[in-house]
Amino acid sequence: MCDIYSVEKKVKEVFAKRLKVPFEIISSLDSSVNLLGKKIGLSHREIIYLIYDLEKEFDITFPQNNLVSEDTYTLQALSSIILVQINVRMKA
Repeated sequence: MCDIYSVEKKVKEVFAKRLKVPFEIISSLDSSVNLLGKKIGLSHREIIYLIYDLEKEFDITFPQNNLVSEDTYTLQALSSIILVQINVRMKA
């Protein structure tokens, strides 16, 4: 069974790999910081690639309604969505 901490750690690993940044740097990030904001500054294109990588890694699909709000683009929010999708898949 997955928990939010293991999912968030894996999300950070995928994020580090996508950006070609050492995991230690990504793991020290505040998970509630917006990835599109000034502190991290990802482009919308980079977010799309990250979401694609996360969908492949976790064998899930992000619901479109979750992708509309920029509030979704934190490591914490992405991890929560992934955990919900994993649980939905496991119940099916």
